[in-house]
Amino acid sequence: DKIRAGLADEWSAAHPGWEVIRMFRFSDGDKVLLGGEPSGKWMRKLSRQLARRNIISLLCRRGEVDEAVRQLGLYLTWKERFFMRLGEVCDEEGSQLRIQVLARALGMDKRVGQGWLYPERKSQTRLCRWLDQQLQQVLKRTNVHRITLWGNISFWLQFPASGLLGKEVRLFSPAVDHAKAENVPAEWSVYEDWRSALSQSDLLMIGTADPVISEMPLPVLAREMAKPIVIDACSCFPIEEAESCRIIYRAIGENTNVWEWSRL
Repeated sequence: DKIRAGLADEWSAAHPGWEVIRMFRFSDGDKVLLGGEPSGKWMRKLSRQLARRNIISLLCRRGEVDEAVRQLGLYLTWKERFFMRLGEVCDEEGSQLRIQVLARALGMDKRVGQGWLYPERKSQTRLCRWLDQQLQQVLKRTNVHRITLWGNISFWLQFPASGLLGKEVRLFSPAVDHAKAENVPAEWSVYEDWRSALSQSDLLMIGTADPVISEMPLPVLAREMAKPIVIDACSCFPIEEAESCRIIYRAIGENTNVWEWSRL
C-alpha cells in the first residue's frame, strides 16, 4: 500500500517487453490483488504459486489495484468514524449500551466485519482528541504524577503534549524507532522494557495495541502499577474483567460513569 499510484504503469511504459505486475496483499494475508495483463505469463504463474499456498488472488488491471488500495484506506477511515460516533452514543446512554457489544453485533453481518479500529491510519487526531479528553477527566479527580504511554512513537508524536506538562511521562514502544524517538519531547523518557515503563505508574494510556498488551493478564497489569487506572483507545480488555481486577478502565463507548467512581 506504500507504492505510489501509477508507478507500475510507468514502469511498464518505460520498459517495453517487460511484464510488470502490481500486487497488493490484504492484512489477513490470505488474499491478494494482482494487476497486469490477464493473459500474461507471470500473472498466471504468480497466481498458481499463490494458490498452492492457499492464497486467493483476484486478477485485474494495475490501475485498478492502485485505486482499490486508495479507496480501502478511505473506507476504513469512514468506518472508524462511524464507530467513534456510535461510541459517543453509548457514552450518552451510560451503561445501557456498550460499543464492543454493538460492534460485535453489527460485525455478524459479513458486509461490516468484526474489526472497526483502523491501526494504520495516517491521522491519529480523532483518537488523540478522545485520549486527551479522558486524561483531563482523570486529572480533575485524582492526583496523577507518573503516566505511561503505550504504543508506537509515531502515534504519540501526534498527541498534544501540553496535557502532560508537569508529569513524569514514560513512553513504551514495542519496536522503538530511534529516528522518531529523537522527536519525542525532551522531558519524556522512552523505554524498551514494558515492566520498567509500567512500574509504579499512576496512569496507563494505550494508543496502539500489540500482542504484549493485548495478551497481558490484567492482574499482572494491576500489580505493576501504583494506581491501576487505564485509558485505552484500542479496547484491549473486556470491561467486566477490568472491573473484577479493580482496575479503573476507560475504553471508547464503555461505561461512561467510570470517572465518578468514589475510589478515584
